[in-house]
Amino acid sequence: MLVNKEGYIVDIGKNIPAWNAVDIGLFLLNDVIFEIIHLLEKQKPNLTITDCIKHLTLNVEPVWGCDVSGHLWFDIDTPQDVEFVESFLCEALNCQGNGTE
Repeated sequence: MLVNKEGYIVDIGKNIPAWNAVDIGLFLLNDVIFEIIHLLEKQKPNLTITDCIKHLTLNVEPVWGCDVSGHLWFDIDTPQDVEFVESFLCEALNCQGNGTE
């Protein structure tokens, strides 16, 4: 994603021409997001949260991006990603079994 010097999101998406931050997919939003979802889902059948955030930033209100540099996070898109992260964390924390002990 692209954020301005104040930290607000200017553009977001996988195919934007320029970026200076990474969207980790964690958002804290108010109720206006539901209005945006209802508006956009009629126009776009495969609506994503990124579409909604982009619409929010361009048309409704600014969205601030939190810098998580130096903090541990994982990109989880698939069941295999979940397995990898569980294994990684379990090993790091000396868990046994499925990580619940």
